[in-house]
Amino acid sequence: MSVVGRPIARVEGRLKVTGAARYTADLPQDDGKDLVHAVAVCAAVAKGRITSIDARQARAAGGVLELITHHNAPRLRPVPAQEVLGPAHETLLVLQDDRVHYSGQPVAVVVADTLENATHAASLVRVEYAEERPVATLFEGIDDAFDSPRYAPPTTIGDVDRGLADAAVVIDRTYTTPAQHHHPMETMATTVRWTADEVTVHVSTQTISMVRDGLATTFGLRPEQVRVVSEFLGGGFGGKAAWCWPSVVTAMAARLTGRQVRLVTTRRQMFAATGQRPHSVQRVRLGARRDGVLTAIAQDCVGETSAFYDTPPFYIGAATPVPYGCPNIRTTQRFVKVNCQTPVPMRSPVEGVGLVSVESAMDELAAELGVDPLELRRRNYAERDPNSGLPWSSNGLLECYERGARRFGWPERNPEPRSMRDGRYLVGWGMATAIRHAGSDPTSALVRLGADGRAVVQIGSQDLGTGTFTIMTQVAADALGVPVEMMRAELGDTDLPTGGGSFGSHTAASVAAAARLAGEALRAKVIRIAVADEGSPLSGASPDDVLVDDGYLFVRGDRSRGERYAQILRRNRLQSATGDHTPPPREGATVARWAFGADFTEVKVDPELGTVRVTRHVKAIEAGRIINPRTARSQVIGGVVMGIGQALTEATEVDRRDARITNAGFWGYHVPVNADVPDIEAIFVERDDPHIPGSVKGLGEIATIGTAPAILNAVFHATGKRVRDLPITPDKLL
Repeated sequence: MSVVGRPIARVEGRLKVTGAARYTADLPQDDGKDLVHAVAVCAAVAKGRITSIDARQARAAGGVLELITHHNAPRLRPVPAQEVLGPAHETLLVLQDDRVHYSGQPVAVVVADTLENATHAASLVRVEYAEERPVATLFEGIDDAFDSPRYAPPTTIGDVDRGLADAAVVIDRTYTTPAQHHHPMETMATTVRWTADEVTVHVSTQTISMVRDGLATTFGLRPEQVRVVSEFLGGGFGGKAAWCWPSVVTAMAARLTGRQVRLVTTRRQMFAATGQRPHSVQRVRLGARRDGVLTAIAQDCVGETSAFYDTPPFYIGAATPVPYGCPNIRTTQRFVKVNCQTPVPMRSPVEGVGLVSVESAMDELAAELGVDPLELRRRNYAERDPNSGLPWSSNGLLECYERGARRFGWPERNPEPRSMRDGRYLVGWGMATAIRHAGSDPTSALVRLGADGRAVVQIGSQDLGTGTFTIMTQVAADALGVPVEMMRAELGDTDLPTGGGSFGSHTAASVAAAARLAGEALRAKVIRIAVADEGSPLSGASPDDVLVDDGYLFVRGDRSRGERYAQILRRNRLQSATGDHTPPPREGATVARWAFGADFTEVKVDPELGTVRVTRHVKAIEAGRIINPRTARSQVIGGVVMGIGQALTEATEVDRRDARITNAGFWGYHVPVNADVPDIEAIFVERDDPHIPGSVKGLGEIATIGTAPAILNAVFHATGKRVRDLPITPDKLL
């Protein structure tokens, strides 16, 4: 029986719950004898120049080994922006000159024998600035917004102006989404040892290969001189998808001191260590006939980028043309340079932000027409990808609508706002469409089988905590034909076969394909050995007629004629055998690859206090084949929780006078906690997709897309008030 598709428990679960799984900040290095600690001193202003650094008291403090500033920091080499995801240009700025571009930028680093001594010495560093007036938010700089056709090309399909003119009904609305920060349980941690031959970096990252390549470039090394390890990761959500200043300054400190150096950012420093989701303003216009069929979609977005980074981060409107069949579509995006860290991915940086406005506008159109919001979406289902014109590789959106609505009880919804109550609470039901591009990365893998019958699969990818260890094990075990208990997964090390980054919902599809192909190659290799071996019961059989089950190889139709992997290897005096996979060059797209979903949610609103609580949520997803329903459900729960935070609680507040973050901590930046999370039900609409390796489309991003606009729409249904500025806080409802 295939282990793929079964809800097996996480293979690394026991290590995690017993504390045996060591995260980056937990790792003992050489018994700790050579380990020293670094603490960053961060800028207290958002724009200006450093005029002086008084480090006399800090240098005199106990245990201090080194103090690094722009005066003595190693010189870094430029990294082309197109080669590195995230704040690449920030690495050029860190401790390279006296310029300050955002509050929280590191201006000095103290290295000491203990963390306590380093922290104390860092508090003694006195920095003076010639402060300049910053651009605090995109609103201050919106008059200087600029286009970037190379990185954010406009979308034009048909004639939008004509489509709007011909419409019976036009919705013209503006929505805003705030800057938001990632807050994984594990903050950013890096440990670096620098020797004459190799730099070894233990870091909490979603992209070990990217960190390797970035550090090699900036420090003038060959990639093979840099080894990056990240075995266990305490969450990332995109914030650890780029190499950023904590890794760079830790490498600097290790190089200057000749010691093994560890730097762990504080929770407050996380607000200026790994980037953020950018603030956005989105104007959406929808034109439709009286029956609800769309005649035009126009979305014009303005988003933030950093003051020092010429390449804008993300094109928010890139996915707008995808969900609905419409003959006339136009999207544009402009950018404003702000004194903040460069925006980076945050669990669906494109659809997760851009569809908030589109799905809210669709709900407003439904209300204007008097059409059920779900029915409006059905009427505008796209038979092909409107953007590319290509056929779908597979599309289960209509079934997601049907199964999600039935499970939620949508037909029982009273369409009138403020018509449903539970005692004193106003009850609202809302829904939204979710889509996400289904991509993958070129990934290599190696599967090795030992003479004892045990096997290992190796890929230089990483596990964010979503279950990559487990699905790699399942897929490789199936491909080789051994029990899952006899297969072990190794990842998180650049010395392993090259894998891609863990972002964009690419990981499952990438590692599953590579693990399957490597396992199949090894199985075929051992079968060839067996049928050519006169001492084997399989001798002389056609390789195509040899089957494998539970580690036992036998001839089709005659199970008695067979033997185990271990017997074949031992008789041929092989300690091990390996199979590998190297990805072929990419081919041009012939189909549109997307995952689809539908969110249905219930909220209860206190009409006197303006508080909103999500009380039920159903999410139906078509993401191809599900390798492990248990870890997949966990993905959906985590994604919906993030969507609740996006809709109701999370916003990075910036003081417009000095561009400093005013809620840099959990005391002010509110993420959902257990009491905020309702019953969340996941429905998987599985599809075999011959155009996608293993039919795996990925879940990480689409698990959260759709949740926030569904909540926005439910709040309108409950209260009759349309909130167009996230998050929905009580003051906006009272």
